[in-house]
Order: sequence, then C-alpha cells, then structure tokens
Amino acid sequence: MIQVCAHRGVSSDHRENTLEAFHAAVQQEADSIELDVWLTKDNQLAIHHDKTCEGIDIENSTLKSLPTLFQPK
Repeated sequence: MIQVCAHRGVSSDHRENTLEAFHAAVQQEADSIELDVWLTKDNQLAIHHDKTCEGIDIENSTLKSLPTLFQPK
C-alpha cells in the first residue's frame, strides 16, 4: 500500500513548516507529515529544515537568539 507523507506540509500552496501547510496536508488526507524539530540550548523546540538557520547552529543557540524567519499570526 502506498502512503503519502507531506514533507514540511503542503509547501506547494503554503509556506513550508507552518500550521497552514500542516493543516492543508490533513485536509488533503496525507497519511503523515514529516518535519525537522531541533532542541535549542535553552530547551525550546524550533522547526527548521536544516541544522543551521542563516549560518547559526540551532542546537547551540537560544530560541530568542535565532533569526525570526516567520512569525505565525
């Protein structure tokens, strides 16, 4: 049986790794959603595809010190 995994949500229609992209995946009946979650130095969770964000190592940084690439409404 083939299963559909929405990598970073439905990023063709929405900004990737956002609630909107994940919600769209559920609405389109994806079997699963894959995303990358990093634990920051101050034990906060950050969703970002790569280990670094604009050259900054996420795991060795505090959440507040990371660049804000997208703020949900």
